Amino acid sequence: MSASSIAKEIVQERRRQIEDEGYNAAHDSLHEPDVIATGAAFYALPEETTEWVKIKGVDLWPFDGQPKRKDRRRDLIRAASMIVAEIEQIDQANNRTALKAHVERIAYALEQGQTATAVIDNLVVQYDASIAFGSGTYFFRLAGVSVTRTAGKKAVLTGWCEAAERLIEAA
Repeated sequence: MSASSIAKEIVQERRRQIEDEGYNAAHDSLHEPDVIATGAAFYALPEETTEWVKIKGVDLWPFDGQPKRKDRRRDLIRAASMIVAEIEQIDQANNRTALKAHVERIAYALEQGQTATAVIDNLVVQYDASIAFGSGTYFFRLAGVSVTRTAGKKAVLTGWCEAAERLIEAA
């Protein structure tokens, strides 16, 4: 099999975990960092190794219940998809951190008396934000979050912060 077909299997397994098992981002966020990766490592190790380690008094399985081992190849696909889940969890945490930083940056700049125009100009230059105005509406996008407002640039910044905070809370 080619690497691309194996990669497709990993993506399909991740989709199965999400759709059939409910192991979506919300579920995964309930686990502490590295727990999912530890489960992946368990499946990546040969069964004989995990049994030998368990006999020595260390249970590597990080979840409640018992692991559901399949054949060796299937376990490796499952391990790889769990690594993908761990990477997704890291990326979401990084995104939440970036969103929080932007919210704080915007609030601080406005509190310090910077104009909304100056704040937006800075965000465009430093953080690849975008702003457009058309048909009486401002369109603002930063860090993957978009908002529209008709009441002006300060309103668009405030609306963006509210939308970002909702995303942070939902995660």
